[in-house]
Order: sequence, then structure tokens, then C-alpha cells
Amino acid sequence: MQVKLYEKLKNKKEILKNLLDKHIDFSLREEEILDKWTEYNPKRKDNFSVLVSDGSLNIRQYLGFYLMVFGGYGYFYDVVSREKDEFFTGDITISVAKKPEVAKSYLSLLMFLAEVKSIYRLYVLKKPDLIVFDGTLTSRLITPFPRSEWFIKSDEAEDYTNNIARDIFDSIDKRTVENYEDIYSLSGEVRELIIQSLDSSKQRLDYIEAIQSKLAYYEFMYLLYKIFNIKDSDVIGVAKTSSGVDIFKASVPDIKLFSKYIKTYGYSQVVVQDVQKLKSSFGNIPNDIANYLSDLNIFSTYSKYADRRFINLIEFYQHSERDSVNIEDTIDKLYSISFDGYPFLLKKVDNEVRITQEDMDFIIRELGLERAITGREVL
Repeated sequence: MQVKLYEKLKNKKEILKNLLDKHIDFSLREEEILDKWTEYNPKRKDNFSVLVSDGSLNIRQYLGFYLMVFGGYGYFYDVVSREKDEFFTGDITISVAKKPEVAKSYLSLLMFLAEVKSIYRLYVLKKPDLIVFDGTLTSRLITPFPRSEWFIKSDEAEDYTNNIARDIFDSIDKRTVENYEDIYSLSGEVRELIIQSLDSSKQRLDYIEAIQSKLAYYEFMYLLYKIFNIKDSDVIGVAKTSSGVDIFKASVPDIKLFSKYIKTYGYSQVVVQDVQKLKSSFGNIPNDIANYLSDLNIFSTYSKYADRRFINLIEFYQHSERDSVNIEDTIDKLYSISFDGYPFLLKKVDNEVRITQEDMDFIIRELGLERAITGREVL
């Protein structure tokens, strides 16, 4: 098999290289791309504090269920005092999701929830000047609402589970949600509330998980709502990749065109990200939270600030009760915590939070699942 593939590579090498070269949309002139770029040489700042966060997940498929592991890690650093702090939360759970892609979507929701939990907990303690998500802000906002059909084979389950989840969320003291160190929607307390709310014939794992997943979504959106209400910190997302074509409307992403033609430090034209267009529904969350999140003023720009080889997508939002976000000040701060074209603190949290295959093997041994019948590994 490998020999045949190597022969294919030898025969197609030049064809493939030519395809890559011609992938760039040459209908755009270089000056059109340069026109969307503002040159700016970043300045080092030594008078701010920053909070960065990242998440990780891993999953193993078995016959009839999934073993899911996830975590979120936040790290605070004060450039002036060199003060450091950190917070980790995560969990191990069993899922009866019906399909691998559904299990992955649910696990991504739990990972994002752990990530925002770590951000919010550290923010309350430290009040940083800058909060940095690994990845975009919009990717969190467009996380899909878990439907009951992800877990239950019943057309009648959606309204039933929606009503229970909403009643439980409305009854919970939100200070408990904020202050709980782990994922509150996966807690034993919430599980008992779910079981008590279910008809006796439906006190099964699939119904419990269908409701629990909706509560996890509510908890996630509530904490995002709290974070996006912060007035004394800039909140941004930084991503190394992007598929956006908002600026040039070309056949390749904007970031590819800027990477090819832009050789100077600086940033691109700012683009408005319309949350309402990106996400048609916020599920069944309270209207005040849904309306606030859907009306957020989120903007994006591409920037080279620490290495001319690399370009990042930066997303930020404008709080209605604050002065306008200063792009160049934000770039200065990112430059001050960066190495080799990317914030080294984001690299640090990525390394710290990563859940490896070795971690999964250890968990599987501890649970005695070494001989359990497996399906395919989905991640």
C-alpha cells in the first residue's frame, strides 16, 4: 500500500505543486491587497496584566457509549509585578450520543464551557487588563444548542426535555453557577434535580444526558454573557487560521492573501462580524441573555505583530459603555507577550491543558475498560 502511494507521489509531485501555486487568486492586484493594510510597528508595553485560556478534549468510542474527557485552563500574568495565577477545571463523563459527530459537538461544548469557567474565575480574582481566548470569539458564540435527538430516539422528547432544562436553569441561583469551581451542570446536585423532574419511566441515561447537555449550554452562554459584560478588561480572541473572505471576496481566505503579499508589521481593514447572521438561534436561553449576545459588536482584523512570517486573526468586541477599543494598543500588548509570531502564554496554556492519548490510556486502565469492546476512535 505505501509503495503504491509513494509511486503516486513521484508521478503527481509537480502537478500538486502547480495546483498549490495557482490556488492564489491572481485576479487581485497586489496594490488592492496593500490598500487594505495599515503599517504599524508594535511597541513593547510593561505595564499591564493578561489572562489567557485554552481548552482540550479527548474521546474514546466504545460499543454503545463514549468516554469523554475535557478541560479548560486559565493563566494570569502581571507584566509589572511578575505575579502569576492559574485555574483548571474539567471532567470525565460517559455519553450515549447516537453518532460520533454529535458526541464531538457535545464534547466541544463542554470544553468551551470549561474554558470560559477558567476565564471567569480568574477574572473575578485578578481583574486583568487583557483577556485572550485561544481562537475566535465568534466560534464560541456559534456553538450549537444540543438537541434531544442527539441522545434520544424519540420525536416527542424535545419539548419535554427543553421544559425541564429551562425550569431547572431558572430555579438555580446564578451565583452558584458563577462560584462553582467545576462544571455545575455536570454536578451531582444538578443530576438529582434532573432525575427528580423526570417521569419514572424516563429516568434513564439518555434522557438525563439530553437535559444535562442543555443545562451545560445554558451555563456556557450565561458565563459568556458575564464575560462580555466586563467593562474594565479588553476581551479578544487570537487565531492562527481563518477561512474568512469578508475583505476580498476571493476564492481563497483573506489571511492567505495577506500572508503572501504583506511583508510589514501592521493590521488589516477591520471587519464587522454580525452575530445574528452567524447564528440564527441561541436555543432556549433567557431572552435577556440571547438578545445581549446576538447584539454584540464583534470586529476582526488580521495582524502581523511579532514575526513577519506569521499573521494572526484578532477578534475583539466593543462594550457599549466603554471607550472604543484601541487596535494598536491591543497589538502592542500581544507583541509584548509573543515569541516567534504568537503569544507564548497561549502556547503555555495549550501545553498545560492538552489531554494526551497517554492520559486517556491511564483513565481507561483506572476504569477497567481495557477489554471493553470499542468502536472507532473519533478524535
